Amino acid sequence: MTLLKGAISAVITPMKSDGSVDYDTYAHQVDFLAAQGVNGYFINGTTAEGAYLSTEERARCLELAQEHKKPEQFICLACLAASTSEAVEQVKFFEKFHPDYFVIVPPYYFAADGKMIQKHYLTVANATDIPLIIYNIPQRTANDAFGADVATLISTGRFAGMKDSSGDFIRFSRWVLEADRQFSWIQGEDLLDAASLFVGASGVVSGLSNIFPRPFVKMYEASQTGDYRSMVECQRIINKLGTIIDVCDGKGIAAIKAAVSILGRCEMWTRLEAEPLPESSISKIKKIIDSVAMVL
Repeated sequence: MTLLKGAISAVITPMKSDGSVDYDTYAHQVDFLAAQGVNGYFINGTTAEGAYLSTEERARCLELAQEHKKPEQFICLACLAASTSEAVEQVKFFEKFHPDYFVIVPPYYFAADGKMIQKHYLTVANATDIPLIIYNIPQRTANDAFGADVATLISTGRFAGMKDSSGDFIRFSRWVLEADRQFSWIQGEDLLDAASLFVGASGVVSGLSNIFPRPFVKMYEASQTGDYRSMVECQRIINKLGTIIDVCDGKGIAAIKAAVSILGRCEMWTRLEAEPLPESSISKIKKIIDSVAMVL
């Protein structure tokens, strides 16, 4: 099993004005991230608008990521399925592509109690030999993965780690400090990256890294040598970069794509937005990325 750790980029899915995936630009974005030294890729997840991609689109994005990554970089393939049966169907379909990990959210749309979430994860784990990553993002799924008996899931040896995007740092840090070292705890909230690495998290998954990956790579590298001053400096840069979302009224994917577009690497289109961001927001994003670029 490839060790789940490091600076992991949640890759955007570039779109054309008609809403179709721009595969050439996708490949160029993976090339860029590979050259910048990210450790791995989070494919078809939230930042990728994965819930709105067809099976064929997800498959092609995965193939391109595999073709353009470096040999030492790994791929975490998100299967954002609302039900257990759909999650099993997805992992069965994507097994032939041999991703390093499958990323599985709790069942969503309908409320699920702890027993249901537990059964969901165990059923998906029993359907594939590829290790799973638990993806906790209750603000999207309405169900918290911690409702399951996480310790029992870890003890099966079928789960490589958890990406926690809940923002609950108290809970996250307690698990990092107390849990099995063979299980990777990955932070999914950019504002908590340095703090998470301070307490021993295995890595971070970031959508903002599509814009400037180096602060995330440098922060992780600094955490491995105990260079806490550099980690803090990187977090300050990341915090500044994250304000692009604030000036877009919380539209994180649109803001990230706008920033990458300003840097000349994709168009601003998202699948759900009928129009790009207003010029006033784009102007503010440009000022932010210009100020961040000056200190990189």
